[in-house]
Amino acid sequence: MSMYRITSSGGAEAPPAAKHIGMNRASFFCLALLMPACGLAQGEGFNLRLHLDFPATIFTSIAANDSCYYVTGLVADSVPPYRDAALFVKFDLQGHPVIIKSLRDVAVDYAPWIPYTQALRDGGLLAAGNGRNVAPNVFLVWYNDQGDTILYREYTNPGFFIKSIGLATREEGGHEAHYLLTEEVEDSSSNDSDAVLRKISHDGALLWKKRYFSNDLNERPKSIALKDDGSCIMGTWRTNRGGGSQPAHLIFARDYIIGVDSSGVLLWEYLSPASEYRLGATAMAPGPDGSLIVASGRGERREVTAGHYILQWGSALIYRLNAEREIEWEIEYSGLRPSYPFFNNFSKIIKTADESGYVAVGNYIETYPNSTADVHGWLVKVSADGDSLWRRKLRYFPPRYEVPPPLNTHYEHFIYDLKEAPGGGFVLAGLADHFGAGWQGQQGWLLKVDEHGCLVPG
Repeated sequence: MSMYRITSSGGAEAPPAAKHIGMNRASFFCLALLMPACGLAQGEGFNLRLHLDFPATIFTSIAANDSCYYVTGLVADSVPPYRDAALFVKFDLQGHPVIIKSLRDVAVDYAPWIPYTQALRDGGLLAAGNGRNVAPNVFLVWYNDQGDTILYREYTNPGFFIKSIGLATREEGGHEAHYLLTEEVEDSSSNDSDAVLRKISHDGALLWKKRYFSNDLNERPKSIALKDDGSCIMGTWRTNRGGGSQPAHLIFARDYIIGVDSSGVLLWEYLSPASEYRLGATAMAPGPDGSLIVASGRGERREVTAGHYILQWGSALIYRLNAEREIEWEIEYSGLRPSYPFFNNFSKIIKTADESGYVAVGNYIETYPNSTADVHGWLVKVSADGDSLWRRKLRYFPPRYEVPPPLNTHYEHFIYDLKEAPGGGFVLAGLADHFGAGWQGQQGWLLKVDEHGCLVPG
């Protein structure tokens, strides 16, 4: 069987032997690990890595109710041309796959990368993703609770590039309205990414489309949130960062957050201080009294050639903006190994139902004493007043330095989404990847932890 790796740029990298993702019949195993402050899955929690009989599998979003968990994601087909396919899995509350279905086509890519699958009031699900059918597109797919595709809609950009970033749903006028956030580039001659917001009806009709910014800078959308006042909040990354290094005076990177009303009209904007390099608002959740809880990161310049620099990211941040868009508090998670932004970040943040605080998930790099390094998943909780309540490191594989060569080639753990679990605790969805392990290397990762972020209570 050919080996291949799925990438968020769309499509499988599939030369004669090069890529990974997959599905059909459930097959899974669990490796017991001990982690600082958290034990191994034994009964109450679980820590599962699943390929579901696909060459490569990634879980990107999760929904939960009183009887089951729904996971969406993507898999790679096992036959040429190795297209990406959209994945739907229904799990029981113990983490056993009950239903596994895919949306796939030999001529089309379906790649739901974003952690924003919406649970609908009729019991179904709505997922968004990136597609390619001759030209790139983004899509929405409506599922019933059995994973059957009820409705499918594509949305295109007449310009050069389009990528789905976020999705949010609320009831308006007796129907569900959906807000789809995309990153789009107008033409191939520019390096100008813009945030584009579409409002879409319950039956997939496009109600309006708004492009924001349209300047010579990159405003790369990162996250979306809806507030009780009817506004829609878009978190972006304003930067001139393209590929390669740049002179120091040309480099900037800032959090840029805007609020719009239900018609897409700009209400307000927030721009982080120019004196810092920020990663963009990678995750957001509405806070009390009109505030907003935001996840980001802090970077620093690193010189790569004389007078030319790149940005690296060694800290993750969670902060609160009050209703006047002033920072009330900020928590910095420092000491991470400086690296690319997708290795050190938070991908999702939610408010707990008991209003005890906010829980965020993501991933970060840790360097070991023998100079090897791994990417861990992590889970943190903060209070509404800015107290850091706890922080957990989560893994499936043992630390790289504990595994003898050649098996310890590289381990990466990514957590993309979380929800509160019925009965307490949290369920998490992501990717546990073992580079160099052939077609089984890239597999979905499903975890359940207690309300303190531990696999074993206490």
